[in-house]
Order: sequence, then C-alpha cells, then structure tokens
Amino acid sequence: MVSLWLLSWVSASTVSGSAVEAPKLPVPPAIVVDWRGGYATIQVEAPPGQHASPDAPSSWRMTGPAGEWRVDMNGSLDGASLRIPRGHIAAEASVAFCDDVSGSCRMWTLRGEGLLGVTHELVLHARVAAAPGAAPGGEAPSGGGIRLYDFGAVWCPPCNLLNAEILENPARAGALAGLELVPLDVDRPESFELKDRYDVGGYPSLVAVAADGTEIDRLVGYPGLEPTLSWLAGLSRAVPIAQLAAADSPALTGREAAAAARRLAEADQLEAAARYVTMAGTKGEGEDLRIARLLLTPSAEDAAWLFEHAAAGDWVYAALKVDPNLRLRLGELIGSATPAQAADYFALAAEGASPELAAAYHAAALSSLSAALTGDPKQDKGHQIFLAELYVQNGRLDEAIRVLDRADAAFPDELTFVYAKARFLVEQGRFTEAEAPAREAHRRAWGDQRYRTAMMLANALKGLGKVREAVRVLDAVLAEQPAPTEDVRARSYRKKVEELRAGMTGSGEQVHKP
Repeated sequence: MVSLWLLSWVSASTVSGSAVEAPKLPVPPAIVVDWRGGYATIQVEAPPGQHASPDAPSSWRMTGPAGEWRVDMNGSLDGASLRIPRGHIAAEASVAFCDDVSGSCRMWTLRGEGLLGVTHELVLHARVAAAPGAAPGGEAPSGGGIRLYDFGAVWCPPCNLLNAEILENPARAGALAGLELVPLDVDRPESFELKDRYDVGGYPSLVAVAADGTEIDRLVGYPGLEPTLSWLAGLSRAVPIAQLAAADSPALTGREAAAAARRLAEADQLEAAARYVTMAGTKGEGEDLRIARLLLTPSAEDAAWLFEHAAAGDWVYAALKVDPNLRLRLGELIGSATPAQAADYFALAAEGASPELAAAYHAAALSSLSAALTGDPKQDKGHQIFLAELYVQNGRLDEAIRVLDRADAAFPDELTFVYAKARFLVEQGRFTEAEAPAREAHRRAWGDQRYRTAMMLANALKGLGKVREAVRVLDAVLAEQPAPTEDVRARSYRKKVEELRAGMTGSGEQVHKP
C-alpha cells in the first residue's frame, strides 16, 4: 500500500515538475591577483562575450597588515601591478564590463581575501552585481556592517545548489543587499585561518559577522530556497550569536528563548543552547525547542513529535539517528518537501527495506529528482552526483556515467564529476575504465582535494595490479602537500593516505574509499 501511494505521488510530481524552466545564468567576471616576489599583478577575466571597458573608470583597493593600497584609473585594470608585502590581504575592485555585440556596459564589484605569500594567487569573485544595464559608475550593494563568509567547495552538491539558486543568481541579488559576500574555497590554504577562527566544519556554511568580526549568525547546510532567503532577511535584526552565547547573555522566556536555543544549537554553541532550553521551559514548546533539544539531548519523543508537526528540513537526519525506524514515516513529510528533498527521503526510506520495496523507493527517488531538474547546467549542478547515485542504485551504471560525462563537459575545469565517475567505476570493480578519469581528477585537483584524488587513483591502480605505481602516487601527494597543523579535515585526509599506503605495502591491503 505504501509503495503504490509513493509511486503515484512521484508520477504526479514529475508531470508538474517537467514544465519548469529556469532562466539561464550568466557567467560572472573574476579578477586574479598573481603575487610573485612581493609584486601583485592584476589579471581581469571578463565573462564570455564581454570585455573590460577601455574608457570607464575602474578602481582597486587592497588592505593588509602594512597599510592600504589604491588604484583609480580610466580603463581596464588588467596588468596593473603593485608592490604588496606578504600577509592577509582583503581586496575590492570596481570594473565595467561591456557586451562585445551591443556595447552595453555594467559595473561590477568584485571582492576576495587571502594570505598572499602562503598562496601565490588570490581570486576576486563578483557575486553581488549592479542591476542589468546599469551605467558605468554604479556600484553593487556593499557594507551595511555585515560580512557574509561563504564556506564551500566545488565538489559539494548543496554548495552548488546554494550558489545557483541564491548567491550567483542575479534574480536574487536583492536578498544580498547590504551584505558583503566573501566566497571561500575550503580546499585552499587561504581559507584555513577563517575556518579555524569560526570553527567551520560543515559545508556549505554561511557565517555572518559584524565589522569587528563578531559572529552574528550562521547557516550550516542548505535547507532550501525559502528558509535561506528568510535567514538572510533576518540578519539585520538578529541578536548576534556571540552575544547570546556570552556568559552575561540576555534572559529570554518562552518562544524567544526556544528560538535562541535552536539558533545556538544549529551553530554548535551547545552549552549556551542548553541555557536557553532551560529558560524556555514548557512555555517554549514547539518546533524550535524540539529541534534544539533533538540536537542537544536526542530523544525519540522529540523526533516523533517533529515528524508529526514540523515541515521537512535538516532536522530529519538528526531524528533518524535517534530512531532509524522513523524512516518508515518519511512519507508524512513529502507534502512539505521539495522534489529534491523528497528524492533524498525516498532514498533514506530504502535503507533497511525489503528488496522489492527498496527498488520501488529507489525508482521513486530517481523520478522525483528528475522532476527537480531544469535543463540549465548551472542550476542542476548540485543534483548531478545524487542523480548518478540513484541510477547506480537502480542498476543503471552506464546511465550514471552518461550523466557525469555531460556534467563534466559543462564544467571541464573542475574535478567534481570526473572524480565521481572514477569513484563509481572503482566501486563496481571496473578498474580499467576507472584509471583514466581518476588520473584526470588528480590532474585537476588542488589543495586538500589532492589527498582525495590520490587515494582514488591509487585504488584504481591497485585494482589493476599496479601496486608499486599506486604507492608512488601516495608518496608524491604526501611529499607535495604540507603537513596540516590546524585543519581537521586535512589531517584526516592525510591520515587516510598514510593508512592506505601502509595497507598496500604491508600485509593488510584494504582499500579505503576517499
């Protein structure tokens, strides 16, 4: 009975979902700062079909431990060079880009920061732009006292969804008004200092901070379009997390205390969250308090209550850890779930189900996720790995490979999809086919990614009997990557590489999945 209802719901959602067409997204410009021998050289990268205006005014400002440097000129900044000492640098540029055909121009504001000297390259991104058609001289919204750090990675599906639906979507630029958005690639060393400072471990993480660096709030994961827009809209009036967590934090009661407890628990400020749970008492009963308690002191009672009363959300995964049998009730949340969330719930429901019902759930998940696709590579990027996984679970590996090949063709400079292709082939024991994509993923990798791709390539080579070559790959990545001191994930990856190497050269030759 459950499977019949499940499949009939998916069929209806597929019909309605197929008619949705998302607008095409432009490729934003970027500026690369190449730092060599104390000199920073500016390289302007215009979007396809555009060029930096040779006449409009442009500006460049960099601040660091030794002071501030500024360049104001007419024309492109490309090739400009400044003498900059090593250290943490924050940079901002205003540049006009013009369409090659129509000649119409718009002004972009690009920002970035990093540790010059540790890295030789700093990339400035343009994620908050002036309205289309704005004349040179206009400027994107900035300042407002709130800086929004965006910790993400190219291989992170929810990061890609967040970018496509909000952070890099011109239609959502208003949601970022008054915020200074700073994108940070968590695989690059220049992000490590800020990751440590704000104790960031999950991705994506949006961390909003005041001008003095005090944390206002954070959003870990991507709960979806509407919850994220609501969170962004509330930043300007939110009581800072740091203030709530302080020993002399304000006393709240009822629902206000429950809301504070949830915010603190989701920001991993558990001790402070517990204080507000106590403040809330029974008068704070409701979704916020239940979720806070679920994260602090998990109970089957709170988990079951949320399944009955709350809308779909990230709390589901914490609830299933408390009581795995609740996966049988995931169908109750379908009505409030997006097609992508529903696909995830169907996949979760398949775990532990009978083979027949699991097959029905996997088919439903595939159909539901297909309904979420728009046909736009940028919009669909965050769904492609899960889509491929669902094809594999449905016994259709070759179709999964085709999905990944198409996605890789759309993003040929990233390792995301070619790495996933190698992973699926290694897991299926198709080592001959896995070697080439594993080598290509390793060639494209940077930073922490080098550990993951080295392990995948070593596993493929080992499967082909090329153990000595596999060991050389692992030795090379251990030699090239500096031993991490603070970054938890980097230390974990390095340990896995060392364990995999020991297994290949010792008696136990287990293969770890990166």
